[in-house]
Amino acid sequence: MTTLISNSPFRMHVICLSTTLSLVLTLHGHEPPAATRTASDVVEAVGEVFDRLRALPAIRVEYRMDHHALEPASSENWAWKWGEYVNVIRPSDPTKAYVEFHYPSKSPFNPRKEVIASRIYSLDGEIMVEVESSNEKQGEFPAAAAIMSPKKQLTTYLSLFSYYFQFLGHPVTNDPETGWPTRIRYLPNSYWLPDAVRKNRKEYVVLPQQMVINGTWCHVIERPEIDRLWVQMDPDKVMIHRREGYWPNSSLMRHRIEYRDFKLVSRGLWLPWTIEFTLFAPPW
Repeated sequence: MTTLISNSPFRMHVICLSTTLSLVLTLHGHEPPAATRTASDVVEAVGEVFDRLRALPAIRVEYRMDHHALEPASSENWAWKWGEYVNVIRPSDPTKAYVEFHYPSKSPFNPRKEVIASRIYSLDGEIMVEVESSNEKQGEFPAAAAIMSPKKQLTTYLSLFSYYFQFLGHPVTNDPETGWPTRIRYLPNSYWLPDAVRKNRKEYVVLPQQMVINGTWCHVIERPEIDRLWVQMDPDKVMIHRREGYWPNSSLMRHRIEYRDFKLVSRGLWLPWTIEFTLFAPPW
């Protein structure tokens, strides 16, 4: 597969919060510009971004993700404190995907000892390698590894550990929520792009004034209490700078996603090198 992104690893910071944050930005002496595009214009521009993504022959992303939890993790929502990931996909073909990642784990030989575990997932099977540091009397060995034999792999893991694409809103597989508990699933056509905006085009409204996100004026479109996006609408740059969503059948915010450090990876396609995903406490 062609490597389209390789010069710099992605740095993603995943933060779980139990309370809602709010930010008020005031630009003294300057009135925010009025929105110049309709909601339909913004929806179509967002859709075209993901059309360009799907047109890529292949894409490989390498990144580190740090996780900071401010409340105890649950079985429905958890993550390692850090992880290093490689995601390789063919955007136009959900049967072609590969995930490799490294994360801290308890040693299978000594539960009080932390080791670095490595896993590889693909639609063809799974190989898991557990790596433990060791120091034998006969000599020093940098690591000991236990390898599990390949087995049939469910697509759940391919979606779950493709965090970069999950946070972008791009579905890696045909059903990226396979295996998720029912109450944390997204409402149909409410999150994954471009279907979320295109299939609900008439439900989105554009706010009358633009807003500044990370120093950039953005048009804001929202599907009330379901989805809100801040989109830069320059002629040669269409970028989603922020996205917020809500828990199903609730007015409580579910997540806020900030996208920064954009780079041009293909003609007309700008992707973020930094993503900060903030997950808020569920209503239950």
